[in-house]
Amino acid sequence: MSAISRYFKGMQIFFSGWHLFWQHKAIRRLAYAPIAISLVVLVVGGIYGFDVIPWIIGIVTPYLSGSLGGFVLFLVSVVLHIIYAVLLIVFLFLSSNLLAIPFNAIIAEKTMSLVGGDYFEPKTKAEWLKFNASMLMTGLVKTLLVLILGVFVFVLSFIPFVGPVASFFSIFVLAFDSCDYGLELKNKKLKQRMDFIKKYFWELSGYTTVMAVTFLIPGLNFFLLPVFITAGTNFVSNNVQLSLKAGKEPAQ
Repeated sequence: MSAISRYFKGMQIFFSGWHLFWQHKAIRRLAYAPIAISLVVLVVGGIYGFDVIPWIIGIVTPYLSGSLGGFVLFLVSVVLHIIYAVLLIVFLFLSSNLLAIPFNAIIAEKTMSLVGGDYFEPKTKAEWLKFNASMLMTGLVKTLLVLILGVFVFVLSFIPFVGPVASFFSIFVLAFDSCDYGLELKNKKLKQRMDFIKKYFWELSGYTTVMAVTFLIPGLNFFLLPVFITAGTNFVSNNVQLSLKAGKEPAQ
């Protein structure tokens, strides 16, 4: 299958997840808590987050004077608002995702069960605690890494033509993150997850494109978080086998 075909196939990941989400009431019921968390994070973050932009503009203003300086200041203001809005949404999305990790994990497990996928099921309480602690720790580490990446992307965004690519890459990470819950249930280690990205790069790029569109509509992606988890888990269920040790994935 060509890269273009795989890219368009990846765009279907979201829509398959959307269909699955609305098909099963059991998944929709689990979405109330993540959506409520996302709403609180969106409102609070939106109120206080955009106070940063006037502060940045205030730093730049003294260095710009005259009519040309005013025009440059206007352009800087527009660019900053656009870039900062995208990065703020990414940051808030990650924050809500972090707070909703336990609920998202339950959504992923329910999705995996409903589609008939095989996944790791702890046999004892100790095993259950260890597995869930591992999932929580993985979520914390991922969030920290993505936040660091967000700062790096913000710096790159000031370089012409690099900003849009950097923003797309940050959303690519979020697309993978929605699949990572399924990979966790499949008991995949870090190296196997990196192999997953390499193997399904074009599919994830197509999925990222659809997800990026939702980021253009303020707040929409927050309410779609449970759908993203459902979509990513469904994709993993269809393409990745359970691994207790080394783990082997089926040929594409």
